[in-house]
Amino acid sequence: SSHDLEALAAARHRDPFGVLGAHALGAGTVVRVVRPDARAVAVVDQRSGVVTAMARRHDAGIFEVELAQPFDGFD
Repeated sequence: SSHDLEALAAARHRDPFGVLGAHALGAGTVVRVVRPDARAVAVVDQRSGVVTAMARRHDAGIFEVELAQPFDGFD
């Protein structure tokens, strides 16, 4: 939510890891990161090698991407 993004940007979110990282979203996955100095960020699927660009969601360097694949943990 925009509230979560504002709280993350101000470093006052009570549960940043509940928002950042990879999380199930419906049948897919949402990935969020904070990279304040980055101009671009991408997610790389370790299995297929597919690279998916992330969208900047906040000027503080919060990026997000929604992926169609379900989140099945980390390798």
